[in-house]
Amino acid sequence: MSRCAPNQPQSIACYPIPESPLPKDLYGVLTDTVVGRNKVFSDRQRYLNSGYILGPVREMRLMFERAKQLLDDWENNRTSESDNGSHGSDFIYHGSDQSIFNVIMGQQEYMREVERRRSVSYLRRIWYSLSGGDPLSRSILEGTKVDDRLDPFFTHEAMRIDEGVDYEFGIGLDYASDIGHQTVNSEADAQWLLHDRDIEPQLQTRIQFDCPVRAGQNLPSDLMNDKMASPYNVLADPGYILYDDEALSDRLADWNRISLYTHLCFDQVPVLIHHNGIKEARVYSWDKLWYAPYLSAILGQMNTSLLDGNVSYEQHLAEPEQRWRGGIWNDQGNFMDFETICPMDLR
Repeated sequence: MSRCAPNQPQSIACYPIPESPLPKDLYGVLTDTVVGRNKVFSDRQRYLNSGYILGPVREMRLMFERAKQLLDDWENNRTSESDNGSHGSDFIYHGSDQSIFNVIMGQQEYMREVERRRSVSYLRRIWYSLSGGDPLSRSILEGTKVDDRLDPFFTHEAMRIDEGVDYEFGIGLDYASDIGHQTVNSEADAQWLLHDRDIEPQLQTRIQFDCPVRAGQNLPSDLMNDKMASPYNVLADPGYILYDDEALSDRLADWNRISLYTHLCFDQVPVLIHHNGIKEARVYSWDKLWYAPYLSAILGQMNTSLLDGNVSYEQHLAEPEQRWRGGIWNDQGNFMDFETICPMDLR
């Protein structure tokens, strides 16, 4: 995300976050300024969003345990000590799980910066003093320059370091939307495109504040490997061959002929779309997914061996006690419970 939301900028969740690794001309000369469609639209992505989290179960468990500790501490204090007087942080920012993960990442980045400075050589420190300071210790926070990410000049929440607490959780961000696109404050950065023709005529109206379009006709290489060679192969690979006819095979023969959600700033086709901006897009974009017309047929084929080999998909939905049984359907159409997916020795 381009904004440290919902936490307040002066909190430990926000000011220690390092500068984004994305290109400094991502939005041209407006990059990291308050000029744009709104005051954070031109900021490069560098804050987390809890819409999706990926990671090994063991490490995720530690992070959620830390989140629970922070939640308990926060519930005992109606308002965060970093609140600016607005009471915007009351009740964990009105029950925001994201605010707690922001704190975890902010504390992690603070301690990473502490360790980085300890490793800086004596000669490099002299160079920094002669050249105007350490560039990695600075950043821009919603239009305000952060001169020191450990102790910025403005009034801020201090980092409280507790003995015995490990602040490192290995949190990293999907800066360039390789996995998913967070649409909030970024709705104009992506759109549905056909890659078998010129991109320019397909573009919706763009304004001077938008990023330069870097999308082209060349699709990402991961869509060109053997297993992903065509949309039809993807549907057929797990056994969901919907119609064994040439018409379907031809219609789904090439990714270039399928309308794909494309990030214009990075020339990327994200796997996920998190519609946390214009939420109505969850409805009106649904039928734009390339596999949407075939979902009914796919589910229709998942009618055998879903639960213990003798419960159909329809029966599974009809029985509440089974419906809420923890687990997933794998790519073979079989139901796997949580104990099978995540054995106790992996937790």
